[in-house]
Amino acid sequence: SMAAFSAAAEDLNCAICCELFDNAVSLNCGHSFCRQCIEQHWEKRAGGGYTCPLCMKAFREKPELNKNTVLCALAERCRAGQGQAAACGSEVCCSFCPSSPDSKADRTCLTCRASYCAVHLKPHLEVAALKEHLLVAPVELTEKQCQLHGGMLAFHCKSDKGLLCSQCFALHQECEIVSIEEELREKIGRVKVTIEKLSNAIQSVEGAISKRNQERTMVQESATQMKALLKTKFTELMTCIEKQGRAALRAVEHEERATQEKISGIINQLADKAVELKKAKVHIEQLEHEDWQTLLKKYKFFSLLSCFEDLNLIYSPSFLQGNGGILSQLSQPQKSLNTFLAGWSCSNRGSSISTVIISLVPAICWSKAEYCTVKLTFDSSTANRYLRLERNNVTVTSQLHHPSDVNRFAVSQVMCLEGFSSGRHSWKVNTEKSGGWAIGIAYKPIDKAVYLGRNSRSWCLEYSNKRLSAWHSRCEIPLDHPKPCTVIVELDYIEGKLSFYSITETATLLHTFEAVFTQSVFPAFWLYGLEKQNTLILN
Repeated sequence: SMAAFSAAAEDLNCAICCELFDNAVSLNCGHSFCRQCIEQHWEKRAGGGYTCPLCMKAFREKPELNKNTVLCALAERCRAGQGQAAACGSEVCCSFCPSSPDSKADRTCLTCRASYCAVHLKPHLEVAALKEHLLVAPVELTEKQCQLHGGMLAFHCKSDKGLLCSQCFALHQECEIVSIEEELREKIGRVKVTIEKLSNAIQSVEGAISKRNQERTMVQESATQMKALLKTKFTELMTCIEKQGRAALRAVEHEERATQEKISGIINQLADKAVELKKAKVHIEQLEHEDWQTLLKKYKFFSLLSCFEDLNLIYSPSFLQGNGGILSQLSQPQKSLNTFLAGWSCSNRGSSISTVIISLVPAICWSKAEYCTVKLTFDSSTANRYLRLERNNVTVTSQLHHPSDVNRFAVSQVMCLEGFSSGRHSWKVNTEKSGGWAIGIAYKPIDKAVYLGRNSRSWCLEYSNKRLSAWHSRCEIPLDHPKPCTVIVELDYIEGKLSFYSITETATLLHTFEAVFTQSVFPAFWLYGLEKQNTLILN
């Protein structure tokens, strides 16, 4: 048992550290100590000198410390035997019922110097005074006896970090000595603090792991959504590009047919003129052979100018100058796409890719190539008597008094001369200098006292009282968009669609009307107020 090992090892313990000898050395007086213990003991003596801690024999000079090989060997054998005994040792029994079958101790009280089973431990858990006692895991109290003096180990030397009995106390007068209970309370307190810190650290680490897992899940979900959105938007982009390609080809074919027809007309007119010129030449050649009196008489009634007067009108060099415009219009989608790809690859990788793509699609999809850009002029006969038309009737403002006329609007509105009954058409309106306006289309005739959109014969986009709305048949559709400074109107008469775009660096669709047009429609406008600075400009 552990007690047997303790008795056998009684003479193999150092008197200073109360543990088995570690590198035992002997003094001339015959007492032995651990080499490290005796050297530290002499170093701590304030008065100096060298004495034996047990017999107090004084030495003039520091004694030579000779290794005691016999004690070292015995200590090693005893230490090995204690290890085996500890591995096979019996359970600690309750101090009050050692013979009972259920006498296994649950706790040992170092204050009472006794071990308790679950039944006998209850007072320590219920009585207030006993709750202050120091309870530890079950230990064999005989193992807590001083192996040198046989007394109970009741003190702890902080300097030598060893356990002491009351007799050992005298050997450690210069050391810091505390009771075992006090030392254990301090150590247990430190253990609890350390456990709490470790628990907090573990909780923090586990919380960080949980947060990182959440972030990883969010990144995965966000990436999945982004890839799906990009796939959708790029599909829309490709669809729009293909649509623009077909529209561009149709526009070129249309332009080709129209130009060919006009050139054919010019050729026919020139051919007729060539015949006329040849006849004139033959007639003049005949005059060359007449006598001078006949020549003067016939030449008086012949005007050579009639043969040349229409040549400049038939062939105009400026006629084909506008054909290059279609190429410029067709290049806009490609420029927009190239600008996007270059800009994103260089500088927009940190921004929201989907936002860039979404903003790009309307710009690519909106193209003049599919629509015929028309040049509009205001119809002065329809302008309200207080509206003034300027710059060849492409600017409307106010502060002018026209004579009254039944064709004029009674409200501050005006229509255009041009009307449409087929095809696709677009026009641009500059609204920057107007605080209130309406842009739309209307049938003729129309009630001259009714605002645009307030009947079934007109459709419009209106900005009034700092609000943007779409109006038709007295029905208002509020639009969540700031005031546009430039508006593009697209009319697809056959499909029955009227669309309004706000133009900045990109085109933003504001609203689209869908209707079945039954007669010609004319661009129409309303100008808010009569201030002179209120202006709408047709570009």
